[in-house]
Amino acid sequence: MDVGTVNNIAGISFEKLIASRYVTISSPSINGLEYLFSYSPLPTGITYFRAKITLTNGQIIYSSPEAVFYVEPGKYLLLPVPVKRNTDINVYTPMPDGEIISLIDVMGRIVLKKEIQFTHEHISTSALQAGQYFYMITKKGQKISSGKLIVL
Repeated sequence: MDVGTVNNIAGISFEKLIASRYVTISSPSINGLEYLFSYSPLPTGITYFRAKITLTNGQIIYSSPEAVFYVEPGKYLLLPVPVKRNTDINVYTPMPDGEIISLIDVMGRIVLKKEIQFTHEHISTSALQAGQYFYMITKKGQKISSGKLIVL
């Protein structure tokens, strides 16, 4: 986080969303215009963080919440589950390496097949009917991950 000035700043803190409320996890000393924060270990999934600046007059300024997505190496995260039709399925992976994701309907037909090229891949559900699907992620023809997906 960068600030333009430290004049009138009484405190800076970083907060993490825990059980529907933000909790302070770090309060660095005010000694410059740039503040970096590293949090570990990150849990698998989405973690929300924000910055809080307290001014000398008591006013509080919050940054926009930032979503941090973490997936363990070799793992995949599909969100949201269930997914509404005409909404993207978001596939997260630490480092794509030629994996293919296939969506299979309950009759066993492959209805979608796409190479995962980015750490955050979008898959459109506009061509899918509501119902249950199975996903399979393969690499060099070998299944490396699979699961269920519901389209509403």
